[in-house]
Amino acid sequence: MQKKIINKTSLNIIICLGFLIISCTNFKAYFNTFYNAQQYFEKAEKIRLENRGDVLSKVAMDNYKKVIKKSKIVLDGYPQFNLRKAAFLLTIQSQFYLEEYRNAQSTISLMKSEYEEIVNIDASFWFSMIKWKEGKVQPAINELFSLINTSLSNDMKAKIYLAIAEIYFEQEMQTLSMDNLILAAEFIRDPNEKGQIYYRIADLSFVAKKYDLALSAYKQTIKNSETKKQIQESNLRTVQIYRLQGNLDLATKSIKNMLLDENYSSIFSDLELELAKLYIQLEMIIEARNRLESIVQDYKKTKASAEAYYRLGQYSISKDWDLDAALKYFTIVPKEYNESLF
Repeated sequence: MQKKIINKTSLNIIICLGFLIISCTNFKAYFNTFYNAQQYFEKAEKIRLENRGDVLSKVAMDNYKKVIKKSKIVLDGYPQFNLRKAAFLLTIQSQFYLEEYRNAQSTISLMKSEYEEIVNIDASFWFSMIKWKEGKVQPAINELFSLINTSLSNDMKAKIYLAIAEIYFEQEMQTLSMDNLILAAEFIRDPNEKGQIYYRIADLSFVAKKYDLALSAYKQTIKNSETKKQIQESNLRTVQIYRLQGNLDLATKSIKNMLLDENYSSIFSDLELELAKLYIQLEMIIEARNRLESIVQDYKKTKASAEAYYRLGQYSISKDWDLDAALKYFTIVPKEYNESLF
């Protein structure tokens, strides 16, 4: 009798262990699926943020679609999964950026019915964003501003200010867009996202010729951004601002230091062109012409060589009055780089 009890106890232990192993295996599978969704989302976001304002690339779209697919496995198959709310949010954001607004609304409603008060802020934010995309601009702005007055984390405040800035920018209200971008940059904690925001502030300020603000923002971009292209372009813009503000010694020193650093090799042609412009500004005409001639030889078929040929044409008119040479240089410009403004 005792032996039967022991055997029965052993069997129960084995069954329990079996269920535990299966449960752990399922949990691991769902966690891995969620982790994959998160990875795809981060890849898509990196592309979207770096190309903000441009049409969403196919690679980013494919990644967002994978996020939705992976998150659906988690949401459909494991109701007790402790990262379920996060899977909802990944899905909502991916649907939004893919312009699947009806699907996004359905997912928000499903998340809200399941989590009730816990997700009120997130639900309200994404409902407002969808309103904006559906053409209800002012109601969207009003709702986003009303969220600011509630108790929020700094990251959520930054997210809302950034959204408001994007809406104003789309409406061509640059000043209001800039004001909210600056507020977003103050609240955001993630260094890379901070760098992305400052890069936009810098570009808008540079176009508006607010060079002090642009210079400060480009320096913040260099400090925070993880994107090599943005860091290099920010360094280039920095020396351009030094030149435009008349700080020629600092501009020259900065350019020459970067030309000695292979990390800036992708913008060497632009740096050489900046140096030529500096020489022109300093009335070092021979040095400027020599630099322009070396650019057209060393960096053929580039934006920089197109501008260099244009400036050589200008030089031929203003200094030599050689109209044939000027015409020759001007004719080459579109052949070098047909998208050049010159």
